[in-house]
Amino acid sequence: MDKDILELDDDQKIIRYRFINEISKKNENLGYYLKEIFHICTNPNRDIRIEIYKKVLNDLKFGSIEREKLLEYYAKIMDLERRVRKFVNAKIYNEKIENPNSTATADRFEYVFFRMKDENVPEEKVTEFFNQNAYAIFSLTMHPTNPTSTDYTIHGGIQFDKYLENHIDYEEHLHLLEYLTLVGQKKTVQQEVKETIAIIDIIYETSTKVRDELIEALKQTPSYEKLIDVNRPLIQVSIWAAGDGDGNENADVYALKQAVLQLKQRIKQLYLNDIKKLSYDQKKIIQDKLINNLYKSPNDLINDLECIPHTQDIIYKVKTFRFHYAQIDIRHNAFDIMETVDHLAKVNGLIGNFSSLSLIDQKESIIKWLNNDNIIAKLMLTDDDLLDKSSKTAARVFGRLKLIKYDNDIFNKLIIAETSSIVHVLAAFLLLKASGNCVAEKETIIDIVTLSESVKDLEELPNLITELVDDPIYRKHLFYREKLIVMIAKSDTVRRNGRGAESS
Repeated sequence: MDKDILELDDDQKIIRYRFINEISKKNENLGYYLKEIFHICTNPNRDIRIEIYKKVLNDLKFGSIEREKLLEYYAKIMDLERRVRKFVNAKIYNEKIENPNSTATADRFEYVFFRMKDENVPEEKVTEFFNQNAYAIFSLTMHPTNPTSTDYTIHGGIQFDKYLENHIDYEEHLHLLEYLTLVGQKKTVQQEVKETIAIIDIIYETSTKVRDELIEALKQTPSYEKLIDVNRPLIQVSIWAAGDGDGNENADVYALKQAVLQLKQRIKQLYLNDIKKLSYDQKKIIQDKLINNLYKSPNDLINDLECIPHTQDIIYKVKTFRFHYAQIDIRHNAFDIMETVDHLAKVNGLIGNFSSLSLIDQKESIIKWLNNDNIIAKLMLTDDDLLDKSSKTAARVFGRLKLIKYDNDIFNKLIIAETSSIVHVLAAFLLLKASGNCVAEKETIIDIVTLSESVKDLEELPNLITELVDDPIYRKHLFYREKLIVMIAKSDTVRRNGRGAESS
């Protein structure tokens, strides 16, 4: 462990002083101050540390370009050191995995197959276990309050990660990093999606490596080769960018439409890039069909690719990312969902003030409306302009949910932030059904995810789950979706109300 810590510390210092030396070529003064700061930061004497920091700040006056530059360089060093830590930690962990005497080997395909073989697990159970567990589902978030500029993330940070990964000297890249703007204006939703796509691109590039590892692992257990489908996708990527409408009124209907378009355009371009590398005449036909959107489904593209040699990797990518690239998780706050139901009911003449009802009466009303086809049909014909005049929030939430039915491949989760009652979940069901989506039916594609964001909500979560499972509508929906998902977080509560809210 001590050796690992020393390696990590050494690598951090290397990037720190290489970057400072790069800065010193043009600005020797700021380079000197940065060296002073990092030299003194580990001094156990607090008074000495403060004395040096004060000297630096007194030399570089408040509001001066020099002070702003110093702070930006310091922040960049912190970011680069974080990236080095991430890389070195992964390297150390991978080395432990490759050590047959390490318990970390339990994360490897070989270990799992060996144990199952050793325990004489029935063949059908091997397949069942693998299909249920060898599938990584994850969501990527790019928070709108993150001040890092899109250019720095894509052209600076991610590119630096690639230099580390490929063991390429990054001297010239440090020069670029010195001048890239670290902090930008608050990102638009489109910029958030662009930044997220840059991360998914890395997953796309490396997705076949996991498949290669699986193939190699099965060679060590030949009897399992016929049991495991190596062409079955092992990951499902989801993103929050554009989907997260909690407290972000810019995440509107237009932004969500644009995000869908951005994802589809990007994955098509990546497929075209890969197909371009093939050295067969048939690729021209496939390229033309892709460019002109002539493929009705990913399977049609796969069928054409199967006629060309050496396309296994591209086919695997198409099976994994299909034509949507990533799924978008839609998130709205429980308060906004209830406000939407309130105004939806009002503009359609169901009830004048739904929000004034008790939770019990709200629940009864929602259940009655959910089970009344005539009312659902009426809600589906809601006048969008009238709803917008009644409540901008309601129009935004309802409008976004209407998009789901047009892109079933892209949407599969509705996250209800700060869920504290079954009424919030039933209200979400009503909005989904009123916006033309299937609820508690075989064709349903949406998982309702409760998000608990305070100690109180977390303590009540077991009771909420029990109440949900006992509810006929939720239980039927759960039967068709075959999974119950809950989410726990504290970020929103802490950000909005301070530390005291954690105990609220």
